Amino acid sequence: MQKKIYVCFNGDCCHQSLAEETFQELSRIIEENGLDSFDSQVRIKLYRSNCLDVCKNGPIILVQPERSYYQHIPVNNLSDWLLNYVVQSSPDTRFLLEK
Repeated sequence: MQKKIYVCFNGDCCHQSLAEETFQELSRIIEENGLDSFDSQVRIKLYRSNCLDVCKNGPIILVQPERSYYQHIPVNNLSDWLLNYVVQSSPDTRFLLEK
C-alpha cells in the first residue's frame, strides 16, 4: 500500500521554519525506517504542498488515501504519529483536524 503525506508550506497557518522542520523530520523518519523503499509493506511518499485550505494551527499535514488532516504535531511526536498511526492506518485523535 502506498500513502502520500503532504506538508503545507503556504505560510499563513504557521512559520515556514516550522513547516520545514516538520518536513525534514518526517523525511528522516521515513528514510530511517525504510518506508520509502519499494519492498516496504506501507510505502510513504512525502510532498511539500501549497495551501491545503485549512489555515489554522499549522503546520497542516494531509495523509492520503485516508484524506485525514492533522494539525500542529510537535516535532518530538512525529515519529510516534507516523509509525503508530499513519503506518497502521489508525487516526491519531490527538492531532486530527475536524475539517
